[in-house]
Amino acid sequence: MSETVGQAIASLSQAIKDSSCLTAEDALGLATLIPALHQRLAPDSEAGPEPQSAYQQDPRFALALATSAEFAAHQAPRTQIYAAHLIESTAANTLAEGELDAVRAGTVDFTRPAQRTGQRPPFPNCTDLLASWVDLGHFEARRRMDSAHHVLAQFDYQHQRYPAQFPPAGPAFSR
Repeated sequence: MSETVGQAIASLSQAIKDSSCLTAEDALGLATLIPALHQRLAPDSEAGPEPQSAYQQDPRFALALATSAEFAAHQAPRTQIYAAHLIESTAANTLAEGELDAVRAGTVDFTRPAQRTGQRPPFPNCTDLLASWVDLGHFEARRRMDSAHHVLAQFDYQHQRYPAQFPPAGPAFSR
């Protein structure tokens, strides 16, 4: 590992451990860093095979990378379900169109309160917003919302919060 990358990783790991609460900017920065790291680790198959470094020829590296990739693959659905929960719990479908545009452009000012539309919302419900926002099919977005209802919380048509449908599954979900 190069000295600067190693130092940056150690510094970032320590900052995450020391931080009791992430800001919105920090959390989004970490979330966008994850796919970039995966892209850097796995070479682009269309560009053809790159000359392999010595570590890429080591079977121990292959096993360690497989373990790490598997852990990341198990964490991704949890994050997707949690994001679906947050979309519903914050009633993100009621955001004003200017706010949606700012989120899409990455220019959100998290220091001020979110602007809600006073009229009919741009999306009739959170499932439709999720499906449209991340380019999912309706049924996949519905599955994520249902999964959030099973382990996190559910909401009625007046946005009243109710306990999860399967509370004993919550601790298993959090592992």
